This record gives sequence, C-alpha cells and structure tokens, in this order.
Amino acid sequence: MGEVLSDQIETYVDRAVRWAMGLLGSTEYRYLCLGFVEDAYEMPNGIELDGYSYAKESADAYGAERNIGVPPRGAYVLYDCWGEIKGERKNWGHVGLSLGDGKVVHAWDKVRVDGYLEVQNLAAGPGWTRPQYVGWAPVSQVFEGATIRTLRAHQRKLVEAWRREEQQPFSGWDFSYLTGRMLEEEHPWSYPARAAELMQQSSAVLDMGTGGGERLLELRAYWPKKVAVTEDYPPNLELVTKRLAPLGVRVENVSLTIYDPMPFADGEFDLVLNRHSGFNADEVARILAPGGTFLTQQVHGLWAQDLLAVFGAKPQWPEATLYNNADILKAAGLTIVRAEDWSGKLTFTDVGAIAYYLKAVPWLVPGFAVDTHLECLLELQARLERGEGLAFEAGKYLIEACR
Repeated sequence: MGEVLSDQIETYVDRAVRWAMGLLGSTEYRYLCLGFVEDAYEMPNGIELDGYSYAKESADAYGAERNIGVPPRGAYVLYDCWGEIKGERKNWGHVGLSLGDGKVVHAWDKVRVDGYLEVQNLAAGPGWTRPQYVGWAPVSQVFEGATIRTLRAHQRKLVEAWRREEQQPFSGWDFSYLTGRMLEEEHPWSYPARAAELMQQSSAVLDMGTGGGERLLELRAYWPKKVAVTEDYPPNLELVTKRLAPLGVRVENVSLTIYDPMPFADGEFDLVLNRHSGFNADEVARILAPGGTFLTQQVHGLWAQDLLAVFGAKPQWPEATLYNNADILKAAGLTIVRAEDWSGKLTFTDVGAIAYYLKAVPWLVPGFAVDTHLECLLELQARLERGEGLAFEAGKYLIEACR
C-alpha cells in the first residue's frame, strides 16, 4: 500500500462503513457480495481496488483462515459457500465488511447486518450451501494486494467540497443558501401576489404545510385577523412554533395526506393556502366557508425526473398532475376558477449545489449522501466539464378553487 494511503486507513474505513450502512435493505447488490465490499471502499474514497474475481479466491489469497477471532472494524469477513454460477459449481465463497462489534454488513438477498457467526445460519438459495466462516483479512492487507488509483487532485478537492455542502444546515423551507446556484425558470403566475390579494379579502386564513413559516411571514402585511398554520415535519414544526405562535398564529401539528382529517371546524376559514404540500380535498372543502377560496401551487409529480434517474431513483408521486388534482377538488364539491400548468428547467451551476439540494429534500433520492452516491456526482461533474450544463425538467401548476 502506498505511503499516501497508509496514514488514511482509518478515514477509508469510516467512509466505507458509512457507505455500506447507507444501503441497508437495498437489493441492488443481491448476491454480489464481493462487489458490495469493494464498492464500499472504492466509491466514497475515490479509489479503485484491483482485487480478486470472487470471495473464495480472496479468502485464499489473503490467508483468511489464519485470522479466526472477532474481525476488527473494516476487515473483510470471509466464508466458504458452494453453489453454481453459469453452469460452474464450486466454492465461490461469501464476504462482508466488519463493523468491529462482532457484526458484519454484507450483501445476501439484500444488504443486511448480522453477527459474523450468525451469517452461517442464513437460508441459502436453491442449490447453494449456507456460508461457513473461514476468517478475516485486515483492510491494510486488502490494499497491499491491490493496485490503487486515486482520483485526480481536482476531483479530490471537489469531493471534499461536496461533503461540506451536504453538512450545511437547512431549516424551514429556505433555499437562500443556493441563491444564484439553483435557478428555476419563471412560471407565468405569482403565487405570493395572488395569496396577498386573497388575504386582503378574507377574515380567516389557513396556511397548510407552512414549512418554517418563511413565506407566510413575507406576507405579514396582508394577514387577516385570524391566521392558522399546519406543519408536521418535526424540525419545521419546532421552528414555526417559535416564529409564529408569539404573533398570535395558531400552529397545529397535522399530517397532510389525501386521507387525514384536520382539527378545524366546518367553514372556519374563507381562505386556505397550500404551497407544495399534500391535501385531503374533502377536508379542504369542509373547513372552507361558503364562497371561500382554496389556492394551491404544486410541484409536478415528475419534477426533475431526469436528475433523479442519474441516481437510480424515480419520482414517488407521478400521479400528482394538474388534471388529477383538479378532478379531485371538483369531486369534493369545489369549483375550479383557475388552473394553470407550467413546464421549464431547473438549473444548477455546480454539483455541490445538487448535493445540498438532495440532502435538503430527502424524498427525492432516498438515502442520498455524497459517500454513497459519489459515482453519480462524478458523472454530473464530467457532464459539467464537457460543457453540457446541469439543467433538468421542472414543472409546477396552480389551482384556485371556490366553495
């Protein structure tokens, strides 16, 4: 192992373990045990290991049978395991990554954690034997038996910068940190302007899914006498309570789904606002006073689907469209008075901005972290360096409905 890496082994192990644990439950490496442990070291550390073809070959080369005690953290934990692959039956072996506490994270039917001896009790696939513990190989030995090619210097600097980006604080629904780095084409309406107009005509307003209350506070000059908000994301709920409750705003912890009720009286509000949150159309209709208005701006369900595809993710709510939600509101007894659709581009000026964005919006790429998705980020960086830019599909829609 080269000098450059020898004093960094603890850092490599930390990153490898964090990457591996970030994939718990994933079937991406189903029965690809050696690929899993090699990727655990390669992807978050920006290195490449020219190792062996299969786990048993690794065990023999490392002399794993000489190390039979509790495997230290970061070690390859190796097993015998017989079965048939592409018509060839032999001892292909099995391997996992030691967590250092008698546990091993490994790819079996899915990525899972088991006691290093308990792995021997796992149900085997058809035609395969259960794993039998052989021993372990220290990560220093794994590195010594490999050719290691580090990332280029500028890539290493980028990766460190991306790791710093994902650690930046994010609260409420405030993306001001990305000002000038995340650019969204303008849509033909102004939700804040329309909300302000409607507030001036109302006596009681509810803001559903208010986030940290940032945008509602921007409209404070137009608040009617009675103002209420809902929020259910714990960090935002705590923040909005501190911000708005002292101003006389009623703050309710309410889960906004298409099924859940809301703790408000029939006809309590003549204006209900909803920006980028779910809603139960029947409940919205119930709490609206006769003649009251529901104004909502929603993100299209296929928002940034091409960005998500880079990370192997798919939109979770593809059915969230203007026409579907308009039909749902009409079925609840509301009259649609305005419906507008918009499609355009969401552009990032650098990959670090994407890292921050995906960490802040965790449902877009579940489990996102720089270390677990480094290859994808490097692909985006290569795209940027080729002059292709980082522009992705965007879409929103506005609905105004009256009771």
